[in-house]
Amino acid sequence: MITILGAGFAGLTLAKELQDLGLEVVVLEKSDRAGGLIGTRRLASGLVEKGAPSFNRTKKVESLLEDLNLNSLEPSRFSKKRLFFSQGRLQSWPLGIFETANLIFHYLKSK
Repeated sequence: MITILGAGFAGLTLAKELQDLGLEVVVLEKSDRAGGLIGTRRLASGLVEKGAPSFNRTKKVESLLEDLNLNSLEPSRFSKKRLFFSQGRLQSWPLGIFETANLIFHYLKSK
């Protein structure tokens, strides 16, 4: 039997891969829910995503979701609120230190 510590995305994915190989697996999680850093919190102002809100859609990911009988979700129009245009191109927040300094410089220069 193989014991995996942590029922986050990586631990659960590893457990699934090992089970597919015919191995017996047990997953231990110290918190009261699976998911690790990935999750959603409900606040008075609305839903807030914790951790990675998405991952790359590759053939392997699609196959894993299919094996688990899960549907992938398309991004909603609200997910774009963390994106903005700067210097003629689309960027996502948070920016690195140099990108932030550059953005502030160009903003102040335009004023």
